[in-house]
Amino acid sequence: MSQRAIAGALCAALACAALPAAAQPVDKVIHAEFPIAETGFDPQAAGDIYSTYVNRMIFDPLYRYSYLVRPFKVEPNTATALPQISADGKTWTIKVRPGIYFMDDPVFKGKKRELTAADYVYSIKRILDPKMRSNSVILIEGRFVGADAVVAKAKETGKFDYDAPMEGLKALDRYTLQFTLNFPDYEMLANLTSTSLGAVAREVIEAYGDNNGWTMANPVGTGPYKLKDWRRSQRIVLATIAIRTARTPPTAQSSRRSADASCRSSRRSRSRSSRRRIRGSSRSSRGSSTSFRWEPRT
Repeated sequence: MSQRAIAGALCAALACAALPAAAQPVDKVIHAEFPIAETGFDPQAAGDIYSTYVNRMIFDPLYRYSYLVRPFKVEPNTATALPQISADGKTWTIKVRPGIYFMDDPVFKGKKRELTAADYVYSIKRILDPKMRSNSVILIEGRFVGADAVVAKAKETGKFDYDAPMEGLKALDRYTLQFTLNFPDYEMLANLTSTSLGAVAREVIEAYGDNNGWTMANPVGTGPYKLKDWRRSQRIVLATIAIRTARTPPTAQSSRRSADASCRSSRRSRSRSSRRRIRGSSRSSRGSSTSFRWEPRT
């Protein structure tokens, strides 16, 4: 399956799942095939495109693209609005929408865990951590005031201090995030749509992280899907979870248009690739490819 077909299937999974029950297509399980193996499901650690496809279903960046308007534009995802930017372009203030929660996980000890501005601070710092060796460091390296000193000390001591104050990257309160940049950087808005800048919970990373601080097999995000089953290089199964968020949804018209377009694209893609599609989750995929499917919430 081509990258375009995979991307179409991914869009269809989200858009079709968002439709009212009466409007959903009969086949609620969408199958796709990756031509190469994935590396894992930690948004700050994963660097390959196929792992990123999966991570986008599980983790939420602050912003997303609205591709069905012309010209397409960036719109809030977990943020309440676009950033407030100072006149010199160096200070960015972003409000995180209250009422968004991470999926349930034993590490939260039965309590609902709300997404906060501090989660984005921590997630961005993970990219800066030299031990992480994140491919996404190019998106933020050299941008935040005070970050270079913290990174230099981490290289010297071998440990990144996540609690060290960083002037350029702060949570002003529970829902307010502030960036202070070394220079005006209007590419930052596009970068904030990246899956690698999606939020993770610090307690999850500290509970499941390996020697590198990676949590490739334990993705816990705020998105609409969770990892139900994973056999490396063979099968990935995602299942929808209960909607417990307060995101700003697209307008009804644009949502329906998005769903209709995505479902049509998915049907065309699946028709062209019917001979190559993996139909059963219990069947191993051929060669080194991976079977990938989404299931409805039961």
